[in-house]
Amino acid sequence: MTVDYDTILVPTDGSEPSHEALRHAVAIGERFDATVYVLAVVDATTDPLRFDVETVDDLERAAERIVSESATVRDDVNVRAVIRRGRPAAEIRSVAAEIDADLIVMGRTSDRTLSETVLGGTTDRVLRTVDVPVCLVDVAAETDDK
Repeated sequence: MTVDYDTILVPTDGSEPSHEALRHAVAIGERFDATVYVLAVVDATTDPLRFDVETVDDLERAAERIVSESATVRDDVNVRAVIRRGRPAAEIRSVAAEIDADLIVMGRTSDRTLSETVLGGTTDRVLRTVDVPVCLVDVAAETDDK
């Protein structure tokens, strides 16, 4: 059985774990000549009353900046940017289906809050709900090995 990755999705929030995930996704994309989609999700759903139009616009501009910076990582890998508004895990699932992703690469840290441990964070929700292989890049593991 041959594994081939043509389309790779990398959700990003601009954090160090997502930068590490992008670095891995680009390396995989280079090896398989795959297209890497960098996804930023503006999550204005947690407390809709807290966000006015200007705040959401600011969040979208920040997401655009994250995606555009990520998309210039390598010249020899086809990197595309996607920006969505909604709940991150749901948007990751949706985009993965839309682009027919062969792999999702996500970063995470070992530093988790109690609610993330009990309820699960975005990464855990994605792991439980997608039918696509997910590669987790653990930043703590990366740092410990160096």
